[in-house]
Amino acid sequence: MGLYDTFIPVDWFYLAGAFGVVFIVSRVLKFVNGLKAVSWLPGLRLPLDQMSPPGVLISYCRWNPGLYLTWNERFTFYQGWNSETVSSVPFLLGPPSIYTSSLEVARQIVSSGPKSAWVKPIATSQTTSVWGDNILSTNNPEWRKHRRILGPAFTQSSTYTHLWSAAQRIYHEMTESEGWDMRDEVEIPVMQKLTFRFALNVILSTGFGIDLPWDSPPGQGDEVTLQQALRLYADHVTFFVLVPKWIQRLPFPWLKKMSTAYGVLHDYMHTQVAERRAGIGGEAELKSDIFSLLIHANEEDGKLSLTDSEVIGNVFSLLFAGHETTAQTFTIVLGYLGMYPDVQREMYDEIIRVVGRDREPVYEDFGKLQKILSLFFECVRLYPSGYLMIREAKEDTFLTIPKDGWSSETRTIAIEKGTHAIIDVVGIQLNPRYFDNPTRFDPSRWYGVSSESETVSAWSIGPRTCIGRKFAFVEAVCFLTLFIRDWHVEPILRKGESTEEWRERVMVPKLMLSLGVQDVPVKLTRRTSRKQ
Repeated sequence: MGLYDTFIPVDWFYLAGAFGVVFIVSRVLKFVNGLKAVSWLPGLRLPLDQMSPPGVLISYCRWNPGLYLTWNERFTFYQGWNSETVSSVPFLLGPPSIYTSSLEVARQIVSSGPKSAWVKPIATSQTTSVWGDNILSTNNPEWRKHRRILGPAFTQSSTYTHLWSAAQRIYHEMTESEGWDMRDEVEIPVMQKLTFRFALNVILSTGFGIDLPWDSPPGQGDEVTLQQALRLYADHVTFFVLVPKWIQRLPFPWLKKMSTAYGVLHDYMHTQVAERRAGIGGEAELKSDIFSLLIHANEEDGKLSLTDSEVIGNVFSLLFAGHETTAQTFTIVLGYLGMYPDVQREMYDEIIRVVGRDREPVYEDFGKLQKILSLFFECVRLYPSGYLMIREAKEDTFLTIPKDGWSSETRTIAIEKGTHAIIDVVGIQLNPRYFDNPTRFDPSRWYGVSSESETVSAWSIGPRTCIGRKFAFVEAVCFLTLFIRDWHVEPILRKGESTEEWRERVMVPKLMLSLGVQDVPVKLTRRTSRKQ
């Protein structure tokens, strides 16, 4: 053995030790700089950023607790730090962050305008721009361009008249296709399967002008029809959004089918943009679906118009995001109605007072069904689909927070460029400063509250409040009015199980692209028996 061979192990040993020392020192410096970036604000000290993929995968460990989703954890988390705004500083991976359950602090972070120091992080924007840049993914000044062009599609009364009519038609198609019209009692083991299909069909009709049959025929063999492609995308939107393109192209049958579905939708959407643009200005009446209205507004805007990809990106991001969030909330509402028969009776009485038993509800009834809308608000408060809003400081900035705990006195802290701010929507809506007894289910807390109020914060706050919020309100009121008038809802209990035990088993927060719950089993009893 030569001299060179003899010293190689020794050299590698010292080299590994040197690398180890450098790594430890770098992590210590990262940690100290992270504390400085959030002005040494108290909070979590973790190895991994909670928003990073590794942090999400191993969350809920004692040493990396992850995102608090349950009521009790969220309710006590901020109390444990005696503050509505805390920090999270990782020492291995990820940027320093602040978490806030304060509406006042949230307003400072989501404020819009060219001088705003806060923007959506690039990684967050990428997840919402699968089809093209859109109102959800862009920052100023691009965001203002998207908002201006989308505005007309969501302010025309014809949009909501069309929405109400479509929701009503699809509800009746659902009850007929599922065989409910021939039965007085129906047991549904997983309510989500129906609410998701209902919301999808409503989106397709009002968003794209596609009236999809409740039981659309499947494709033959390897064929993927437009109907299949739409349902595959809706059912697996998380796959399309989060899985890298190179994985989607791998030669496995299921991945191939998903890739084909994407191709079908891509070709269809671009063809539709061209065809609908060509029809503008002709004798044909302008269609009332949002896709057509958006293309029309885009053509009228002239030189500041959106590209085809941006038009498609806006429709997909808004409507498919709305599809999942609305469907989740419908399921949660029906679960709570089953647990609270007194509330269910109160809702039914309002429907009978406003609509009666014999006529079909119409869009003009929307403003009179305040208790139904309040029921929807309360369930969204307890389970906000958009449970977090994430921003990044694009420059050094400041935040004003309470001086001590929930004190009315304030202090200003410095926030360094690159720091993330996580607006905890669940924390805001369980904050006892805004809601008395916040973990209690109580729709009456919303009676008399305007739908424009920022207290309804699940659709964001400030200038960037979700442009589709009224769309969700109208669809919810129509669906719930029809459902509650026809059916009494009860939870399907296991042997010996109480309603409270059912709640603890079923109404458990479940984190997906939005916040939902476990599979909800319910029993429906027709309010007026067919035998009578």
